[in-house]
Amino acid sequence: MTLPTTTVSNPPFQGDVLTPGLNRFTPPWTHFLQFVYSRIGGPDAPSNTQINDALATSVTGPGGAVDSNIALFDGPTGYVIKDSGIASNAIALLSSPAFTGIPTAPTAANGTTTIQVATCAFTLNNISAAFINPNFTGIPTAPTAAPGTNSTQVATTAFVVTSFAPLVSPALTGTPTVPSAAPGTSTTQVASTAFVQAAVTASTTGRLLNTQSFTTPGAFIYTPTAGTARILVELLGGGGGGGGAAATAAGQIGVGGGGGAGGFARSLITAGFSGVTVTVGAGGPGGGGVTGGTGGTSSFGALVTASGGLGGVAGTSGVLVIANGGLGGFGSSATILNARGNTGGAVALGNSTGAFFAGTGASSIWGGTGVPAAGISASGAVGAAGANGFGSGGGGAFSGNAAAAATGGTGSSGAVIIYEYS
Repeated sequence: MTLPTTTVSNPPFQGDVLTPGLNRFTPPWTHFLQFVYSRIGGPDAPSNTQINDALATSVTGPGGAVDSNIALFDGPTGYVIKDSGIASNAIALLSSPAFTGIPTAPTAANGTTTIQVATCAFTLNNISAAFINPNFTGIPTAPTAAPGTNSTQVATTAFVVTSFAPLVSPALTGTPTVPSAAPGTSTTQVASTAFVQAAVTASTTGRLLNTQSFTTPGAFIYTPTAGTARILVELLGGGGGGGGAAATAAGQIGVGGGGGAGGFARSLITAGFSGVTVTVGAGGPGGGGVTGGTGGTSSFGALVTASGGLGGVAGTSGVLVIANGGLGGFGSSATILNARGNTGGAVALGNSTGAFFAGTGASSIWGGTGVPAAGISASGAVGAAGANGFGSGGGGAFSGNAAAAATGGTGSSGAVIIYEYS
């Protein structure tokens, strides 16, 4: 390898360059020559003339020398050199060096603010310290999270404004929820719909929602009105039929007693009422010359009943005639009231001449008296009209002198009234 003969003047090196063992620059060389040297411009630096003389000297190197490697003198004398094995481009420049591999340097103390090289360890230590209790100044900014985000992401003012309601006059959207206060709470606590419904229910308990009336004889299924929590049931049995008048011979009369009124019951029922069978009792038929028929029983399932009135009795024809009225029916199993109906009118006649009246049908709580038949001895057979209203007894019949048998009035049917309460 032959060193170049180019004259080196004003070399670009600055500062201190590591050149172990180089103290003089005149041949013969005591150590080695590198194209880097110590303390340019310092007291030990060779002169330009010395450098030029050295570069102009012809030296030879080993045949296996690599071009561009740094050359070293081999021995203390002569001009024989050897290959150092170090490429000239493997040495970093002092100005803007381009390091490769994994360069290392001492790690500065945390918080150091000089031109000392910052290692990876220094950087990570100071970044970690900055993230723990950072002390921001100015107006820091960050990305705004999506509404509803629930994480450790920084919450910007925009996120807070769009995701949270202000304390003063908030305009809530969607379906806001709040805890339901205890019943009876009277504070400024927000009322949930559950609290309001419970309060409304409590304040309106016992309010009459509807009334259902059953007045046609027969059986029906009761269906409560929505919201019904309890019912008040009133039942009236059918009225008894009026007693008939027997056929008469010459000089005789016949009369019948009035039918009895149906029994009455009033009951409060708080459970088990939905789907119950409601039965309305029919009025008892008037007797055709015989005792009138018994009125039908009204009932609300097996919970409460009211029996029908008995029919009026048909008096025996003759000069002296007595006819009793039918007894009233009665209520049973009611929680509030069980009442017996009125007894039909009775009649007693002591002669066969003059004007006559049969027994009056008994009135009921929801019906008037059954009108009896009336006449004179020459009137013949006079039947009674049917009772009016509900649960009344039919009037008795009358037969005059030498007349056929007469039929008493029909009793009126019973009724069931249901009052529905919340």
